[in-house]
Amino acid sequence: MIAMKKYLYIVVTCIATMFTACNTDAVSDLNGTYSNIERYNYTQASVQPTTKLKKGIKSLNISFTDASNQTASISFACAEWVLQQNTYVVKTEATLDRDCAGTINGKQITEGTLDVNTQENATDTTYYINGLVKLADGTETVINYSGVLSFITGVDDPEASGYTFTIAEQPVSIMDYTTFTPINYPDVTKYIITVNDHNGKKVADFNIINGNNLAASALTGNYTVESNAHEANTIDAGYAYPEYSIFGGTFYTDANSATQYITAGTINIETATDGEGHTLFTFSGASLSTVDTNGTAGTAGTFKIPFATLNN
Repeated sequence: MIAMKKYLYIVVTCIATMFTACNTDAVSDLNGTYSNIERYNYTQASVQPTTKLKKGIKSLNISFTDASNQTASISFACAEWVLQQNTYVVKTEATLDRDCAGTINGKQITEGTLDVNTQENATDTTYYINGLVKLADGTETVINYSGVLSFITGVDDPEASGYTFTIAEQPVSIMDYTTFTPINYPDVTKYIITVNDHNGKKVADFNIINGNNLAASALTGNYTVESNAHEANTIDAGYAYPEYSIFGGTFYTDANSATQYITAGTINIETATDGEGHTLFTFSGASLSTVDTNGTAGTAGTFKIPFATLNN
């Protein structure tokens, strides 16, 4: 019996020694692998002015500070004006949605990801930002922040809508049906603006009259719809004679995909510049007199074709 107890004691001692050795090895491995990690629990954060990037992306810039005055400056690229819940991938420069970039204590962040989560409260939003990143000197760093962040919602730059248009030029000439000879107006030009939707379908024609040799950007302004238009800042009226299957002139396509020929009213052309410096054109009109392909007349025609791109 005594011999059996001694045997069990030896077995238990061996097992305990084995577990102790394994545990020591594990701790040694952890210390070796993670000895270069720094950890920052940021307690304060301030939102810096937002920077517009191209194609509607914004750079949301945040400065962080911990209790020991260690700092970080991180920019999150986001399609919204308010930081969204997402995983943001570290890049040298944050230019695309869900990129991030920045420094910790002045050292560039070169690798890693940052997770952003939020909790909506009655009056504000609490942000939880954490992740493991690597710095330019090889240091691995754990980042943690929880707190309220307040962002200012700005105005997006206009973006191309998918509408495109072309411009064709013609001399202005009106037929005098008394003498059956054309009357030419050499001081003006007819600019035929043809608009297509994103599928390439023709949705509008605007036959505007203005000065000679004008660039597209110089055609902005208000145009009065007139029959036999021949003066600057007028636009040739549309017409529809369904009984003869004759249609033409200025028209737009309404929300029901019906062609509406404009017989009276005012049409406006205006421009805007997108974030990459491209000029976009918007065509609009309200309270227009119209006639459709069935000969039905209307007096409340309205349309707006926003941010169209010129096809040269």
